[in-house]
Amino acid sequence: MELVREKLNNDHVYEVWFSDLRMESIDTDSSTITIQVPSRYVYEYLEQFCVGLLSWALSQAFGKSMRLQYRLSDKRSETTVSQIVDYLATQGFQKGVIPSISIPNACQRMKDGLKYFLGDYQWIQAYDEVASWLADNKGRGLLCVGPNGLGKTLICTKVIPVLLGHNIMSVTSTEMNRRIDELLNEKFIIIDDLGKEDVCPKVYGTQRHPFYELLDAAERDGKLLIITTNLSTTPMRGYTDSILNRYGSESISRLKTTTHVIEFQGTDLRH
Repeated sequence: MELVREKLNNDHVYEVWFSDLRMESIDTDSSTITIQVPSRYVYEYLEQFCVGLLSWALSQAFGKSMRLQYRLSDKRSETTVSQIVDYLATQGFQKGVIPSISIPNACQRMKDGLKYFLGDYQWIQAYDEVASWLADNKGRGLLCVGPNGLGKTLICTKVIPVLLGHNIMSVTSTEMNRRIDELLNEKFIIIDDLGKEDVCPKVYGTQRHPFYELLDAAERDGKLLIITTNLSTTPMRGYTDSILNRYGSESISRLKTTTHVIEFQGTDLRH
């Protein structure tokens, strides 16, 4: 609550404008809060001002992925704005904090997921590391690097979303460039096949750096990134290119801060 009040710089403003607002529901997967605003506010031209002010304060305190929507109603719940903020804080919605993951019996559940999607499959060492990440991500996302045919895409775009139980936005790297503004509003983001996109595309006529923007957002707003790539983290034999060469040393540093790196090794399992 102090974070929100600090952004408003005035307890009196908080008490006056937010005292009649109530929470109707909250969706932690999409970081969306629905609040109830008294119907009389529409006649007093207050509802958009109040909601806009609260939305700004929440986004400043908890990150830009926080969304606020409202409906007019005179049948209000008892949940106050103060309780909303307290709840967000207890659920890990502090700005810059990457969501924690802790899946019980993660290894077996991952095996069940692979069997569901593949039928027969071969378990490799990298899968043990992914299962360990699912059991405790230690406040980091996931970066899976390695050659084609080792299950990176299937695990990250199919198995993991099912196990997390979240509606996670999943895009290829080329789609990332086209949908960067959508992605910046998400808390959980999957980027498949990083390195196939244009590094500095024009988005609606404006030169952008989508991957750098995502890394900034991951650090600043606590977004959980799950990334697959055929690039290596550093130049090495067996790889055609590296993240270092393509995106620079600062990007590598940020990736190692915000994600756990797992290298998939072996020959193509599809043959």
